[in-house]
Amino acid sequence: MIAAVILLLLALAIGGVVAFVVARDPGYVLVAYDGATMETSVWFAVLCALTLVLGWFALSFVARRAYRTSSGLVAAVGNRRAGRARAKAHRGTMLLAEGRWQEAMADLLASTTARTRCTAA
Repeated sequence: MIAAVILLLLALAIGGVVAFVVARDPGYVLVAYDGATMETSVWFAVLCALTLVLGWFALSFVARRAYRTSSGLVAAVGNRRAGRARAKAHRGTMLLAEGRWQEAMADLLASTTARTRCTAA
């Protein structure tokens, strides 16, 4: 609670200083390109530039996050397939030990095809 009050007071102080500087000297920016001109204050130009930079960082963050999510999803699907293959191999081995040859053969063959799909993906 005390930290929030200190941060609020600090933000108010910084805001007051910025407002004083902006009111004292707003500055002037003139951009001319190919016959078109744009006039604005320095502070608005700085605010626009800052907004562009922060937008660029936010966009790159979202793009990186989306890429990681998709690659993580691919890994999770592969892990799930590998787990199923391991379970089939274990079940097939147990059935083989019990002497249930036909069921054991089916599970062991299913585990090898599942492993082949895991390594191919």
